[in-house]
Amino acid sequence: FSEFENPFAWIQNSLFTMSSSLYLALVVERTFAVRNAARYEQTRFHLLPLAIVICLSMAVALFIVYANFWLVEMLTTIIIVYTIEGCTLISSVSLIIYARRKYGHIPYDSDRLKAKYQVKEVLDFSMAILPSLIIGAVMHTLSLVPTLLWMYGIISMAVDGTLFYSVHSLNCILSKLTLIGCHKEMRQRLKQMFFKGSSEGIHIVRDAEGEGRQYFEQIKAAWDKHEKHNPREKYIS
Repeated sequence: FSEFENPFAWIQNSLFTMSSSLYLALVVERTFAVRNAARYEQTRFHLLPLAIVICLSMAVALFIVYANFWLVEMLTTIIIVYTIEGCTLISSVSLIIYARRKYGHIPYDSDRLKAKYQVKEVLDFSMAILPSLIIGAVMHTLSLVPTLLWMYGIISMAVDGTLFYSVHSLNCILSKLTLIGCHKEMRQRLKQMFFKGSSEGIHIVRDAEGEGRQYFEQIKAAWDKHEKHNPREKYIS
Protein backbone atom coordinates (compact mmCIF):
# COMPACT_ATOMS: atom_id res chain seq x y z
CA PHE A 1 0.00 0.00 0.00
CA SER A 2 3.02 2.32 -0.14
CA GLU A 3 1.96 3.72 -3.52
CA PHE A 4 -1.37 4.75 -2.07
CA GLU A 5 0.04 6.40 1.03
CA ASN A 6 0.34 9.92 -0.31
CA PRO A 7 -1.43 13.22 0.38
CA PHE A 8 -3.58 13.00 -2.74
CA ALA A 9 -5.09 9.68 -1.72
CA TRP A 10 -5.66 10.87 1.85
CA ILE A 11 -7.34 14.07 0.73
CA GLN A 12 -9.48 12.32 -1.87
CA ASN A 13 -10.73 9.69 0.59
CA SER A 14 -11.36 12.20 3.36
CA LEU A 15 -13.30 14.60 1.13
CA PHE A 16 -15.36 11.78 -0.33
CA THR A 17 -16.25 10.50 3.14
CA MET A 18 -17.05 14.02 4.33
CA SER A 19 -19.35 14.51 1.35
CA SER A 20 -21.23 11.29 2.14
CA SER A 21 -21.55 12.24 5.82
CA LEU A 22 -22.77 15.75 5.03
CA TYR A 23 -25.40 14.36 2.67
CA LEU A 24 -26.74 12.22 5.51
CA ALA A 25 -26.68 15.18 7.91
CA LEU A 26 -28.56 17.27 5.35
CA VAL A 27 -31.31 14.66 5.02
CA VAL A 28 -31.63 14.44 8.80
CA GLU A 29 -31.85 18.23 9.03
CA ARG A 30 -34.54 18.34 6.32
CA THR A 31 -36.51 15.65 8.18
CA PHE A 32 -36.43 17.79 11.32
CA ALA A 33 -37.59 20.76 9.23
CA VAL A 34 -40.66 18.81 8.09
CA ARG A 35 -41.49 17.39 11.50
CA ASN A 36 -41.35 20.81 13.18
CA ALA A 37 -42.29 22.92 10.17
CA ALA A 38 -44.12 25.72 11.99
CA ARG A 39 -41.40 26.28 14.58
CA TYR A 40 -38.49 25.54 12.24
CA GLU A 41 -39.62 28.09 9.64
CA GLN A 42 -39.30 30.88 12.20
CA THR A 43 -35.79 29.96 13.33
CA ARG A 44 -32.70 31.66 11.99
CA PHE A 45 -29.43 30.27 10.77
CA HIS A 46 -27.12 29.16 13.59
CA LEU A 47 -23.40 28.66 13.12
CA LEU A 48 -22.87 26.28 16.04
CA PRO A 49 -24.94 23.34 14.71
CA LEU A 50 -23.27 23.72 11.32
CA ALA A 51 -19.82 23.68 12.92
CA ILE A 52 -20.72 20.56 14.93
CA VAL A 53 -21.93 18.72 11.81
CA ILE A 54 -18.78 19.65 9.87
CA CYS A 55 -16.54 18.55 12.76
CA LEU A 56 -18.35 15.21 13.05
CA SER A 57 -18.02 14.67 9.30
CA MET A 58 -14.31 15.47 9.50
CA ALA A 59 -13.91 13.01 12.37
CA VAL A 60 -15.56 10.23 10.34
CA ALA A 61 -13.38 11.11 7.34
CA LEU A 62 -10.17 11.02 9.38
CA PHE A 63 -11.14 7.66 10.86
CA ILE A 64 -11.79 6.24 7.38
CA VAL A 65 -8.41 7.46 6.12
CA TYR A 66 -6.61 6.08 9.18
CA ALA A 67 -8.37 2.70 8.94
CA ASN A 68 -7.84 2.51 5.19
CA PHE A 69 -4.18 3.49 4.89
CA TRP A 70 -2.65 2.71 8.28
CA LEU A 71 -4.73 -0.20 9.63
CA VAL A 72 -5.33 -1.55 6.10
CA GLU A 73 -8.97 -2.28 6.91
CA MET A 74 -10.31 -1.69 3.43
CA LEU A 75 -13.34 -3.96 3.86
CA THR A 76 -14.29 -2.21 7.09
CA THR A 77 -14.11 1.24 5.52
CA ILE A 78 -16.14 0.08 2.51
CA ILE A 79 -18.86 -1.24 4.82
CA ILE A 80 -18.92 2.01 6.82
CA VAL A 81 -19.16 4.25 3.76
CA TYR A 82 -21.80 2.04 2.15
CA THR A 83 -23.78 2.10 5.40
CA ILE A 84 -23.70 5.90 5.41
CA GLU A 85 -24.77 6.10 1.77
CA GLY A 86 -27.45 3.45 2.24
CA CYS A 87 -28.92 5.29 5.22
CA THR A 88 -28.88 8.52 3.21
CA LEU A 89 -30.67 6.97 0.25
CA ILE A 90 -33.31 5.21 2.38
CA SER A 91 -33.82 8.32 4.51
CA SER A 92 -34.26 10.47 1.39
CA VAL A 93 -37.01 8.24 0.02
CA SER A 94 -38.67 8.12 3.44
CA LEU A 95 -38.43 11.91 3.70
CA ILE A 96 -40.20 12.38 0.37
CA ILE A 97 -43.07 10.11 1.47
CA TYR A 98 -43.26 11.78 4.89
CA ALA A 99 -43.16 15.31 3.44
CA ARG A 100 -45.95 14.52 0.97
CA ARG A 101 -48.19 13.20 3.72
CA LYS A 102 -47.35 16.13 5.98
CA TYR A 103 -48.02 18.62 3.21
CA GLY A 104 -51.42 17.08 2.50
CA HIS A 105 -52.48 17.14 6.16
CA ILE A 106 -51.45 20.71 7.02
CA PRO A 107 -54.63 22.83 6.78
CA TYR A 108 -54.97 25.93 4.60
CA ASP A 109 -55.08 27.98 7.77
CA SER A 110 -53.58 31.45 7.90
CA ASP A 111 -51.63 30.38 10.97
CA ARG A 112 -50.11 27.40 9.17
CA LEU A 113 -49.27 28.88 5.76
CA LYS A 114 -45.57 29.28 6.60
CA ALA A 115 -45.38 25.72 7.86
CA LYS A 116 -46.99 24.44 4.67
CA TYR A 117 -44.56 26.49 2.58
CA GLN A 118 -41.63 25.10 4.60
CA VAL A 119 -42.74 21.52 3.93
CA LYS A 120 -43.17 22.30 0.23
CA GLU A 121 -39.60 23.62 0.05
CA VAL A 122 -38.26 20.47 1.73
CA LEU A 123 -40.27 18.27 -0.62
CA ASP A 124 -38.94 20.08 -3.69
CA PHE A 125 -35.35 19.82 -2.47
CA SER A 126 -35.74 16.14 -1.56
CA MET A 127 -37.07 15.35 -5.01
CA ALA A 128 -34.11 17.20 -6.54
CA ILE A 129 -31.41 15.55 -4.44
CA LEU A 130 -32.65 11.95 -4.82
CA PRO A 131 -31.37 11.44 -8.41
CA SER A 132 -27.97 12.79 -7.33
CA LEU A 133 -27.82 10.29 -4.47
CA ILE A 134 -28.74 7.42 -6.77
CA ILE A 135 -26.03 8.37 -9.27
CA GLY A 136 -23.51 8.68 -6.44
CA ALA A 137 -24.36 5.20 -5.12
CA VAL A 138 -24.07 3.65 -8.59
CA MET A 139 -20.75 5.36 -9.37
CA HIS A 140 -19.34 4.41 -5.99
CA THR A 141 -20.23 0.80 -6.65
CA LEU A 142 -18.51 0.97 -10.03
CA SER A 143 -15.37 2.35 -8.39
CA LEU A 144 -15.06 -0.87 -6.40
CA VAL A 145 -14.68 -2.95 -9.56
CA PRO A 146 -11.04 -1.97 -10.30
CA THR A 147 -10.20 -2.35 -6.60
CA LEU A 148 -11.55 -5.89 -6.55
CA LEU A 149 -9.71 -6.69 -9.78
CA TRP A 150 -6.47 -5.45 -8.21
CA MET A 151 -7.06 -7.46 -5.02
CA TYR A 152 -7.37 -10.65 -7.10
CA GLY A 153 -4.24 -9.78 -9.09
CA ILE A 154 -6.00 -9.19 -12.40
CA ILE A 155 -4.77 -5.61 -12.87
CA SER A 156 -1.85 -3.65 -11.44
CA MET A 157 -2.13 -1.06 -8.69
CA ALA A 158 -1.31 1.71 -11.17
CA VAL A 159 -4.26 0.75 -13.38
CA ASP A 160 -6.46 0.31 -10.32
CA GLY A 161 -5.61 3.79 -9.02
CA THR A 162 -6.20 5.40 -12.41
CA LEU A 163 -9.62 3.79 -12.85
CA PHE A 164 -10.62 4.28 -9.22
CA TYR A 165 -9.92 8.01 -9.09
CA SER A 166 -11.31 8.56 -12.58
CA VAL A 167 -14.65 7.04 -11.56
CA HIS A 168 -14.73 9.12 -8.37
CA SER A 169 -13.93 12.29 -10.27
CA LEU A 170 -16.67 11.53 -12.78
CA ASN A 171 -19.01 10.83 -9.87
CA CYS A 172 -18.39 14.28 -8.40
CA ILE A 173 -19.17 15.92 -11.73
CA LEU A 174 -22.27 13.88 -12.60
CA SER A 175 -23.88 13.92 -9.15
CA LYS A 176 -23.44 17.67 -8.67
CA LEU A 177 -24.62 18.51 -12.20
CA THR A 178 -27.64 16.28 -11.65
CA LEU A 179 -28.47 18.07 -8.42
CA ILE A 180 -28.18 21.47 -10.12
CA GLY A 181 -30.23 20.29 -13.09
CA CYS A 182 -33.04 18.95 -10.87
CA HIS A 183 -33.14 21.94 -8.51
CA LYS A 184 -34.88 24.97 -10.03
CA GLU A 185 -33.18 27.66 -7.93
CA MET A 186 -29.70 26.17 -8.39
CA ARG A 187 -30.33 25.91 -12.11
CA GLN A 188 -31.34 29.56 -12.29
CA ARG A 189 -28.29 30.67 -10.35
CA LEU A 190 -26.01 28.65 -12.61
CA LYS A 191 -27.52 30.28 -15.68
CA GLN A 192 -27.09 33.63 -14.00
CA MET A 193 -23.40 32.98 -13.34
CA PHE A 194 -22.45 31.80 -16.81
CA PHE A 195 -25.01 33.10 -19.29
CA LYS A 196 -26.26 36.44 -18.02
CA GLY A 197 -24.88 39.73 -16.80
CA SER A 198 -24.43 40.45 -13.13
CA SER A 199 -27.24 42.98 -13.13
CA GLU A 200 -29.80 40.22 -13.69
CA GLY A 201 -29.13 38.77 -10.25
CA ILE A 202 -31.36 41.38 -8.66
CA HIS A 203 -34.26 40.30 -10.84
CA ILE A 204 -33.86 36.67 -9.80
CA VAL A 205 -34.13 37.60 -6.12
CA ARG A 206 -37.16 39.78 -6.79
CA ASP A 207 -38.84 37.02 -8.79
CA ALA A 208 -38.28 34.57 -5.92
CA GLU A 209 -39.87 37.00 -3.47
CA GLY A 210 -42.76 37.58 -5.84
CA GLU A 211 -43.32 33.86 -6.23
CA GLY A 212 -43.41 33.50 -2.47
CA ARG A 213 -46.00 36.23 -2.08
CA GLN A 214 -48.07 34.80 -4.92
CA TYR A 215 -47.93 31.35 -3.31
CA PHE A 216 -49.24 32.67 0.00
CA GLU A 217 -51.95 34.70 -1.73
CA GLN A 218 -53.17 31.65 -3.63
CA ILE A 219 -53.32 29.54 -0.49
CA LYS A 220 -55.11 32.31 1.42
CA ALA A 221 -57.63 32.72 -1.41
CA ALA A 222 -58.30 28.98 -1.42
CA TRP A 223 -58.77 29.02 2.35
CA ASP A 224 -61.16 31.99 2.25
CA LYS A 225 -63.18 30.34 -0.51
CA HIS A 226 -63.41 27.14 1.49
CA GLU A 227 -64.52 29.01 4.62
CA LYS A 228 -67.20 30.79 2.65
CA HIS A 229 -68.74 27.58 1.35
CA ASN A 230 -68.03 25.42 4.42
CA PRO A 231 -68.10 27.70 7.48
CA ARG A 232 -68.51 24.87 9.99
CA GLU A 233 -65.97 22.44 8.60
CA LYS A 234 -62.66 22.22 10.40
CA TYR A 235 -59.37 20.67 9.41
CA ILE A 236 -57.18 18.63 11.68
CA SER A 237 -53.43 18.83 10.99
